[in-house]
Amino acid sequence: MSFELVAPQENYAASLDFYNKGGNCMGISSLWVRELFRRNTSSLAEPNVIEGRGLQARYGFFSKGAKCVQDADVAFWSEQASLLCNFGVKKIIARDYSSSVALVNSLPEKFSNTAILTGWQYSDKQSCLDRFGFYRPSAQGGHVVALFKLKGAGEIYMYDANFGVHKWHPTSGVSLKTDMKRYMIEAGYGLIAKMDVAMMLSTNNDIPADKKPVDFSAFRYD
Repeated sequence: MSFELVAPQENYAASLDFYNKGGNCMGISSLWVRELFRRNTSSLAEPNVIEGRGLQARYGFFSKGAKCVQDADVAFWSEQASLLCNFGVKKIIARDYSSSVALVNSLPEKFSNTAILTGWQYSDKQSCLDRFGFYRPSAQGGHVVALFKLKGAGEIYMYDANFGVHKWHPTSGVSLKTDMKRYMIEAGYGLIAKMDVAMMLSTNNDIPADKKPVDFSAFRYD
């Protein structure tokens, strides 16, 4: 198994039912990454879903004026990254398939506390080949998944809001991106899954979550 579920989501699904609105994956995934860098938590478990919904609303502001999904993603992520400058966090943005893949596949070699937010499009059917020879999914849906590599522990974790936090167990000869794509398909998002935008955030500074054993204690509501 490439991705082992180590901290199941506890509140995300219930919050969607309560608010009776669309997904919150952009907001809560960005919050998961942001709080780790801001040292507001030592846990990699699901963050505060209510605060994540607030960030999702902020993302909606960028979506209204964007020409495409990637433009909205990049604008929102850039704003969130600017809030982390004082914590020594630097960003790299990839706006297409090939550069996003390269960014994700570089994560295992990083020696810093590093996160990657990834945007995916998925579908149950293929569209025609594009001019680069890749199948582009029809616009059935989209999803955001976050990765985080801990500098000291050297481990990579993936946060999928619909299921929780997974630990990556690498297999020789299989890239991180390939394992992510397999996960997206096996998780039921679609028969076709394609990553088309990503942002890497990294810092050499220490963070509370970077310790052994890794903390997965869930956020508790009053």
